[in-house]
Amino acid sequence: MTTPKPPELAQPIRNRELGRRLRRAMREARVDGLTVSTALGTSVYTVSRWLTGRLTPSVMDAASILLLCQVPRSQRQEILELLRPECDPGVLRLPVEEQWDAYRAFAADAKPLVEFASFMVPWLVQTPHYTHAYLMHVPPSGGDVVAVEAKARQAPTVLDTVLRLNLLLHECALRIPVGGSEVMADQVRYLALLAFRFGVSVRIIPANNPDNLAIPAGFTLMDFADFPSVIYRDDPTGAILLDHHRDIAAYRDIADRLSDSALDEDTSLDLLTTIAAEYDQHTTDTHRARLTHRCDTAPVDVGRSPTITPPAPAEIQASQHAPDATPAS
Repeated sequence: MTTPKPPELAQPIRNRELGRRLRRAMREARVDGLTVSTALGTSVYTVSRWLTGRLTPSVMDAASILLLCQVPRSQRQEILELLRPECDPGVLRLPVEEQWDAYRAFAADAKPLVEFASFMVPWLVQTPHYTHAYLMHVPPSGGDVVAVEAKARQAPTVLDTVLRLNLLLHECALRIPVGGSEVMADQVRYLALLAFRFGVSVRIIPANNPDNLAIPAGFTLMDFADFPSVIYRDDPTGAILLDHHRDIAAYRDIADRLSDSALDEDTSLDLLTTIAAEYDQHTTDTHRARLTHRCDTAPVDVGRSPTITPPAPAEIQASQHAPDATPAS
């Protein structure tokens, strides 16, 4: 007979997101756990389990916390939707304004973290200039570009908390010149530097790999010590988080196949160095071509040119009739 899952783990992904939203509301209102426990007549331990996603609060308890923190009504309704029963509790969709905060919270708790990117450098390892250029080309749907960029700039603080990062990058993500050659050269060099960091593995999937026909979109596989694993996926309208065991098994199999087709770490580092040098050379050639074009099209300053005064007609006639000054031999 199958042992039923404990109630507090029935919707772990939603519990954790609810806990994150409650923690943020309490932090912004400067309300601590003791104040909440006193107001609701419960223990600090129970409140702590609500805030960490290890226990599901009732709708009344969650609403009471939000009222205590003076959260606006529209935001309260959105947060309480996380407690609504779903047909598939293993799926959580997040809007653009919440996706980076959720990613940061989940990634910070992950032990090993597998990050795969097919056509863009992952948020976690982007340089600020790359992030800015990417958002200029692909602005978030319904989101504030400045706000999203500001949150993405906090990636280094998240990276410091990740114990193990396995980065799988398709070569296409490095060949698409987001922001131009200078931006890409700095981005690729930054990835090469990360390869020397303890706990970080950077491996490249070459573009000439025949398995590229089955390459999926980018995703992040996060494993945790006390919670089920989570798949994070960017979406045009925000992000999708999955924690159903079927989804985790499928994506873990994809990650294993991608790892098998990727170059080893040393060869990947050589390729990163080569690509960065190619971008540097392209930048140099572009600057040289622009300089040459400016020189070719620059206007000539006639005022500084030497003035040649043509001889008058009378002087020409006099020189033609003058006797030859050369003595006869």
